[in-house]
This record gives sequence, C-alpha cells and structure tokens, in this order.
Amino acid sequence: MPNTFLWGLGILASRKDIQEKALEAVLLQDKLGDAMNWEKDNYLTGFVKEIGRYFTTFRLALARETMSKDLLWKGHFIPVGTTVYTNTHAMNRGKNGQVYPVYCFIIDAS
Repeated sequence: MPNTFLWGLGILASRKDIQEKALEAVLLQDKLGDAMNWEKDNYLTGFVKEIGRYFTTFRLALARETMSKDLLWKGHFIPVGTTVYTNTHAMNRGKNGQVYPVYCFIIDAS
C-alpha cells in the first residue's frame, strides 16, 4: 500500500472535521470511482491534492543534469553538466519547514 495513501488515512483518522467533510462530499456524488465528477465538489479534489503535497512519495526527485549553459540561481553559480537533485519535500513546505495550511488546495473550506 503506498505511503501517501497511508498518510491520507492517518489524517482522516486523526482529523474528524476533515473526515466528516470528505464523507459528506463522497455521499453527494452520483457515481464513485473513475466516473466521479471531481468538479462537482472541490473538497475531494482539494483533499487528494493536499495528501499528495503533505507527504511526497520521493523526498528527493530524480537527478537532473544542467544542460547547454552555465546558470546563476539565487547567487549560486551552477556549471553546465552539474547533477542537481530537487528537494521536493522542502518545496512542499514553507520557510523554516512549516507545513502549509490544511486547506491550501480547497477553494471553499467552509
């Protein structure tokens, strides 16, 4: 079972308010599974995106190599041919590592 899914279950188990809104949104759907209307209730879409953001599958993305020219990024010189790793875990956090608000992907959290 993927860890992202397990984290989602953990959030649902520990946050009754999120669990109740998610259940209400599921019950409002005409169909479940692949035929769901994700635009009908943006809470479900927001919850799925939030779980993917909250727990990234890979903390470091696959290695990339700089190509074609040297570059300067935030005052750091990176020569062509340098292997670069993206810290996707840090990209999904705010400054100093704090977690974004739970409802950052949900348009109407009320």
